Amino acid sequence: MFPESVPRAEQDPTLESRLIDELPGILNWAIEGYQRLMSQGHFSDEPLPFENREKWERFGSSIEQWINQCTEEQADAIVPKWSTDSGTLGAYDSYKAFARRNGLEIESDSAFTSKLKQREGVAKTKRTVDNIQRQAYSGFELTRDAPRPEQSNESNGGAPTGLNDYGDTNE
Repeated sequence: MFPESVPRAEQDPTLESRLIDELPGILNWAIEGYQRLMSQGHFSDEPLPFENREKWERFGSSIEQWINQCTEEQADAIVPKWSTDSGTLGAYDSYKAFARRNGLEIESDSAFTSKLKQREGVAKTKRTVDNIQRQAYSGFELTRDAPRPEQSNESNGGAPTGLNDYGDTNE
C-alpha cells in the first residue's frame, strides 16, 4: 500500500524488542522535536494538509494511481465503464489491467465508480453503442497509453479510448 516496503526476507523479526530497548532515546528525540515545533510554530518543510492527503491517496489507492497516470480531464469526453466488442477501451477494464500490471489491489467496480464520481466534473451516464445501452463516465478521457486488459506494457496502438471516437450516440 505504501510506495516503499521491506521484502519479507529482509524484515527484522527482533525489531520490536530492539525498539523497546531504545524507548528512552526515542522519547528524548520526540521531546526535542516537540520543543522545536513549539519554538518554530510549525513543522519544518511540511506540505500543506491537502497536499499530504493527495500524496497518500496517490500512493495508497490503486484507483487514484490509475486516475493520475491514465486519464486526462476533458469536460465533453465520454468513456464506457466496460470495454466494447468493437474495441473501445472501458475505464474499469483499463483500471483492472493497470492494477494487475503494477501489482496493486483491484477495487470493486462500485468503489471505482464512487471514487470517480468524487472528482469534480466526473459523472456517471449511459450511452448507446453498438445498439447496446452502456454505462459510461463523462468528464475525462483515457490517455493513449492507458492499459488494455490483454496488454502488458506496450501502447494500445491508437485504438479507441472513449465513445467520443465514435461520435455522440447519446440515449
